[in-house]
Amino acid sequence: MNISTAPLDLAGVTFSQGIDFAFGAQATLAPGQRGLLVADPAAFEAAYGLGLPIMGTYSGRLDNGGERLTLLADGGAIIQSFRYNDQAPWPTEADGVGFSLVLVSPQSTPDHDLPQSWRASAAT
Repeated sequence: MNISTAPLDLAGVTFSQGIDFAFGAQATLAPGQRGLLVADPAAFEAAYGLGLPIMGTYSGRLDNGGERLTLLADGGAIIQSFRYNDQAPWPTEADGVGFSLVLVSPQSTPDHDLPQSWRASAAT
């Protein structure tokens, strides 16, 4: 999600831990826009419908028990790096039953390492 008031250029941005994905040269997010990375676009669209902002297909698999995710800028600087977990005080509803972890208030630039910054998604 782009929480700024300007377009966000994602060209060359990569995930180096958690999943494998590199944004293409034309990847941008408008202010307030969200983008989705999915493992299987056809399966995702069958489950959630067409027209959602899929930006690409990642490889790898997120660890259901928690792990570190790291997002790097073009050139290697860390944009974001945090560890999630599936044990309390983390939202346990997101532990393998279909819900995902979502930030409580992404616009407030919360500390992603803190469990209270996260909640279970409203839908599976």
